[in-house]
Order: sequence, then C-alpha cells, then structure tokens
Amino acid sequence: MRVLASVAFVTYKEWAAYRSHMAMSIIVGSLLFLVQVFIWTSVYGDKAALHGLSLHEMITYHGIVGESLAITLKNPTDLIHLRVKLTGHDSSIKETNEAATNNVGSLVRLEGRSAFTIRSGYLFSINELVPKDKFDEEALIKLKAIDPVEINLKPIIGDLFEWIQDINWPIAKELCIVLAGFRPEDIIPQIRMILHSGDDCWQYSCILFLIPHLSTEVKNEITPDLLRIIMTPTKNEKLCEIDARAREIFEGFIEKLS
Repeated sequence: MRVLASVAFVTYKEWAAYRSHMAMSIIVGSLLFLVQVFIWTSVYGDKAALHGLSLHEMITYHGIVGESLAITLKNPTDLIHLRVKLTGHDSSIKETNEAATNNVGSLVRLEGRSAFTIRSGYLFSINELVPKDKFDEEALIKLKAIDPVEINLKPIIGDLFEWIQDINWPIAKELCIVLAGFRPEDIIPQIRMILHSGDDCWQYSCILFLIPHLSTEVKNEITPDLLRIIMTPTKNEKLCEIDARAREIFEGFIEKLS
C-alpha cells in the first residue's frame, strides 16, 4: 500500500507540475505578446510601415510565428517583408492557378538557405520551391506564389534549371515561363551555361521554350551566345539543328525590336 501511495503521489505531482507549467506558459505567452504590441506600437508611432511591414503585419508575425522563429533569426531587423501572391487556402496549396488571389504575405529570411514564406499561417521553406520529380506541380504553384525579384533564389537557381533539361517532362514548359520572370542577374549565367553546355536537349528547351519569354534586357545580354551557336555551331549543334532553332528565335525577337 505504501508503494501504491508513493506512486500515486509522484504521479499527482508530475501531473500538477505539467498543468502548472502549461498554465504559466499561457499567461507568460500572452504577456510577451502584449509587450510586443506595446513596443511595436511605440516604435511605429505615426509611421505607416517599417522595412515594408505595417504595424498590423508586424504584430501578426509575432502572434503567429514570433516565438517559434525568433531563436532562428540573427536579428529582428532580418525580417524582410515581401509581397507574395497567395492561393487563399490555409491547409494546402495544391490548387489550380485560378485559385490564386492578390493577397499578401511576408517572408522571413533566416540563416543559410532556409527561408519561410508566411501565407495564412502556412509556412514553406525555399527548398520546397525545387521540384522533387518531373510531376511536382505543387512546387510550380509555390514558385508562382512568390516574388522572385525580391526573394534571393540563388541557392536553388541551378537546381531549378536542371528541371528544364528535357522539355517532355510535364513541369518543364511551365517552369520555363516561370524562370523567365526571375531576376536577370540570376538567370543570365544559367542560360549562358546551357547554351555552351553541348547538351542538345537542354539547349533545345532553353532556346525554344525559355528564351522567347525573356525580357528584352535579358535577350540583349544573351545575344552573343545565340550568335555563337548560329555562326559557329559545334558538330553536335549542327547535327541536332540547334543552330537552326537559335536562328529562328534570334530573328524573331530582332523583328519585334525593329
């Protein structure tokens, strides 16, 4: 009986400690949030935004993910507000493109490669933007949901271009269109690499399905690389008619400029 009483007493103490800890966490968490509201309200004052974040968005950030991500951030100023298009669904983004809306979210830039986009309480890392296989349409939806001009995609840009090596892959054609909208400084080195790679399938995909969607600025930058294929093609480029495809595309956007 003494043993049973001791076990029951210890169990009760453990249960009481757990419940007390949980209750204190609720109280402390609420107080910390109120402190954040007070601090940021004072910091903002009459300002409409700081670092691109409105007061409401800053408080929302702290309310949703502040506690879980604060230890990862080097500094609170590392929080960068970015505009992203959202699908408008909380639980999943495996939806059609028609479901997308013009709502806005925020992105938290963390140390290393990881970055999390806050979208209606849903988070995904920058690595999730890279397709896992040739049927990964979810990754394409995520790529369309971000603003590639504001987000640093250099850590994954090479991985993304690998998925257009074969235009027959289900995601390849649409990915070409998405990649064309990336920052020029990110995609120009990749396009030049492909045009000089000697991989006729990759060159074919790039020339026929990516380059036509590029901005005039990027097209001007890669013109010497296209002219190299047109004027002095390698034996393989000649055999696979890559030079002819390059000429068609080059003449096409030259006509548009004239």
